[in-house]
Amino acid sequence: MLATITAGAGGQLIPLRLATQDEVAADEDVSSYAAYVGEGRWLAFKPEQPFPGDTTVTVNIGPGTPSAEGPLATQEVQSFSFQTYGALRITNSYCGWGGGECRPGQQLVVEFNNPLDPKLVTTAW
Repeated sequence: MLATITAGAGGQLIPLRLATQDEVAADEDVSSYAAYVGEGRWLAFKPEQPFPGDTTVTVNIGPGTPSAEGPLATQEVQSFSFQTYGALRITNSYCGWGGGECRPGQQLVVEFNNPLDPKLVTTAW
């Protein structure tokens, strides 16, 4: 089935490989989906190299992808896309609730283009 799946990013095809059992087991979400769906009804794959940052990745499946439900294969390409994270940068900053003048004691709000893990953010930063 992997032979009918391609991934492109930044105008280049990115080679794919099957995920190992250890990689599937290490990812809580993927291993949960795999257990729910059942053996032989799912496929997990990974890129052989990291996707470029701040890029749209398009995954194409088919045509010719076999089916577990019968002898017919897909006739048309089915696609989905996602965006990879770019370099971290500040997208907005302001003081107070409305973004007015910065006065002593007001909160300072800084917004980033990527989410930060609140468990890792400390006041020491």
